[in-house]
Amino acid sequence: MSMTPALRSMIYNNAPSEELTNQAMKDGMRTLVQDAIVKVIDGQADIAQIQILSGSGISDE
Repeated sequence: MSMTPALRSMIYNNAPSEELTNQAMKDGMRTLVQDAIVKVIDGQADIAQIQILSGSGISDE
């Protein structure tokens, strides 16, 4: 994800992290879990790989 003008302004003005996260999501940022799910759907990874790498609670059950 690239730095957007909105995020740059918010960072410059010391916006709270929750506001930065919300703006980043609006600007197209995906969380690591969201990105992992996309990779599984696209066939670039399987659930076991994601669980090993992330220690995530993502389950195929």
